Amino acid sequence: MFKKIFSPCFAVFVLMLCASFSAQAAVSMNALLRQPGDPISGNPNGKITMVEFSDYQCSHCVSMYPVVKSLINKNKDLRVVYKLLPIRGNVSLIATQAAISAQKQGKFNKFNNALVNSASSLDEKLIYSLAKSSGLNIDQLKKDMKSKAVNQIIEKNMQLARDVGLRGTPTFYFAKTNSQDFSSITTVLGSVNERALQNAVNAAGH
Repeated sequence: MFKKIFSPCFAVFVLMLCASFSAQAAVSMNALLRQPGDPISGNPNGKITMVEFSDYQCSHCVSMYPVVKSLINKNKDLRVVYKLLPIRGNVSLIATQAAISAQKQGKFNKFNNALVNSASSLDEKLIYSLAKSSGLNIDQLKKDMKSKAVNQIIEKNMQLARDVGLRGTPTFYFAKTNSQDFSSITTVLGSVNERALQNAVNAAGH
């Protein structure tokens, strides 16, 4: 079973994803760590992977962005996989679709930075404005956002969240990138300091 690190600042889902992780066999380590199409930052070939479940409308997720960025800068062998969940309405869905589509143009990190650092609340117009300023081809972006491939990634993220019994965002999972063993995973729940994430990186590396 997972090793867990809890935070009192844990953000609870607006809609509950209330499956139990007792059905471990139903959850694929490939789906968690190595799902094709997921946005990735850090070292794409890193031996340690951190998976972050998040929503662009989640204030705790946004507040964790500089913490995660610092963690990446200090751990050159860290691969970060983003599991984006549109659980807070239509704006969350548009932002999620756009971010996953930005990965297809090789500009996820720049666009992700723009989304989480926006001085104004996100809406559809602002999302496309930020996409344009991030160098994205907007016509291609909109086409990809409606594609079956992008929306299947979102559906898989939501199903995976149910399968692992995810209780809120942000949630972080740490493991060796090539891991096939659920017992080796460390979980960090909620808004925490960098030391908690670094401890999880260290634990995953052992």
